[in-house]
Amino acid sequence: MRKVRRDEAALRTDVVRLASRFGRYGYRQITNLLRIEGWQVNHKLVRRWLARLGVQTLFIEPGSPWENGYNESFNGTLRNEFLNGEIFYTLPEAVVLIEQWRRLYNTVRAHSAYGGRPPARETVKPADWFLGMPQLLGPRTPQGLA
Repeated sequence: MRKVRRDEAALRTDVVRLASRFGRYGYRQITNLLRIEGWQVNHKLVRRWLARLGVQTLFIEPGSPWENGYNESFNGTLRNEFLNGEIFYTLPEAVVLIEQWRRLYNTVRAHSAYGGRPPARETVKPADWFLGMPQLLGPRTPQGLA
């Protein structure tokens, strides 16, 4: 049977210790670690403790998509412009088609936030053999004139 721990000072110490080591994994992971150590806590209690300590979350709360409008806008665009019109029969097919749409979205498609322009032009770094072609080097200068 699991032991029940109720000492608030010890709980606070454990929350701080685990948050400093595993905080990047979120309060739900800290809750799980506390339970493993024998505490009877839920994630709401851990969030309250972290808030008292001045710790703020860096992510969107579950069930609160309105906290990140940019992501929700992208998800809606992905669904409306691409996913609703495609049927994927294999995973490789989905990967190829989604990558094609991603490139179109990021390099060609107009975005209202950028005044009707795409967010970034696609750039390509030419291979070294291409940059060394004589046609790209220009005319040779005679010896001693340079």
